[in-house]
Amino acid sequence: GTTEAMLVVRGVIGASAGVLLFVGMYFLPAAEAAALYGTAPFFSLLFAYLLLNETLSPWTVGGMVVSFVGVVIILRPIGMISWLWMGVAEAPSETVSCAALLTLGAGALVGLAGPTIRMMGARVRSLELVAWLGGVGVIMNL
Repeated sequence: GTTEAMLVVRGVIGASAGVLLFVGMYFLPAAEAAALYGTAPFFSLLFAYLLLNETLSPWTVGGMVVSFVGVVIILRPIGMISWLWMGVAEAPSETVSCAALLTLGAGALVGLAGPTIRMMGARVRSLELVAWLGGVGVIMNL
């Protein structure tokens, strides 16, 4: 039924977040990877607003804007933009790296986890949720 489909989706989200985080941690400095992965609360608020119609206070929105600016600073997209527009022969070292985007994706998926659990509501017990998360994760990582 619908609950089982949501449990599979939740399992895919969790397992994918783990894989993306490990790739990012391998290729990025630890501080950068941790900062990008730490965007999960930003994404959790965003997805709760979009999927659950939760209201956000002006202070929360302000904090999200500051958080987003911090992510942009960490990603350093200016080098990539100038490289694309100016036709420089090779990409500068400060461009947005694939590993950084993957780690940011891990943060986004972790942020999506909470709202998806809330969408399932009381229909799913904690033990069942953890079992599905683990089972789907094992299958995906074979």
